[in-house]
Amino acid sequence: MKKINLYQISPNKSDITSFYRGVGPYGKLAQSCKDLDIRFDEKLDIAQAFWCDVLVMQRPFLPEHLNIIQTLKQLGKKVIVDYDDDVTNVPEHNPHQAAYNTQEVQFAIKSSIQLADMVTVSTETLKTELAQYNKKIVVVPNALDSDLIKDPEIDWAKRNRMVLWRGGESHTNDLIQHQTQLLNLAKNHPEWLFEYFGGDKTYMNQILKVLMPKGNTHFSKTQSMLQYLKIMKQMAAPIMIVPLVDDVFNRSKSNIAWIEGTMNGSVAIVPDMDSWKAPGIINYTSHDDFEYQVSNLISNPLLLRGNWEASFDYIKNNLDLKRVNKLRYEIINAVYESR
Repeated sequence: MKKINLYQISPNKSDITSFYRGVGPYGKLAQSCKDLDIRFDEKLDIAQAFWCDVLVMQRPFLPEHLNIIQTLKQLGKKVIVDYDDDVTNVPEHNPHQAAYNTQEVQFAIKSSIQLADMVTVSTETLKTELAQYNKKIVVVPNALDSDLIKDPEIDWAKRNRMVLWRGGESHTNDLIQHQTQLLNLAKNHPEWLFEYFGGDKTYMNQILKVLMPKGNTHFSKTQSMLQYLKIMKQMAAPIMIVPLVDDVFNRSKSNIAWIEGTMNGSVAIVPDMDSWKAPGIINYTSHDDFEYQVSNLISNPLLLRGNWEASFDYIKNNLDLKRVNKLRYEIINAVYESR
């Protein structure tokens, strides 16, 4: 049996993108595939560069990331790069745009993609956007680690009355653009709790918290990844909302919020974008339609079970990490054999 030495580098091994695209899935591959010897890093160890057959780099964007890829290519190694966001189109309202939109960083991103022997991405839309830089590109969707995130046990007769939003600071403008609808929903459904989990501290505390009615809104701080998943399961919210501005960046985003929500018993109300088309999802077409769809689901609890079961069945049958990791394994072998 041949053994492939795989060197996986994530800029931040402990963040959420590495959980879904880096050390998370490749850690599982290391357990299940005995013909893969996988080692993990955040920065280049030249000894590992000589040792490995294939480098897998998650989200390279800095000049030093490009230097790593160039070094491995000079050593005759194969390189796979992975992206879960369209970092070539970070909008001005995104708090990370200053870091991504410099000429130096954009050159590093596009050059990393061009040099790669294979590019993996999370969505078809992102594949289309990045294909202008490299045609060797494959969609590897985000997936559920069913060994880590257990199936929810739902008591349909005793569901919490909760609408959950979860996200990071990059979604501040998404919330700002939907403030009117979010306020209307909280005012019109005082018997439901509207939970905001994460977000930018300044905006959440100084603007949104002040704007929203105090009786039925609550704000929770971002937690470490595993703690975050545990708290979401404890919340057991029947509805998860994903208000997004319609732009190129958001259209390329993966539907991980839907996967997380479903595995915690939630029906997801999400934008009408290609990456968010799946069984059980409720798509909205405008700001006003977003408000309508949330209100409609609140007022028609019988819709919850059917939609949730459709999403749950699809995720279990198509987006389990064991299944998706078979695709990763095939990609690794194909790249290795192309030496």
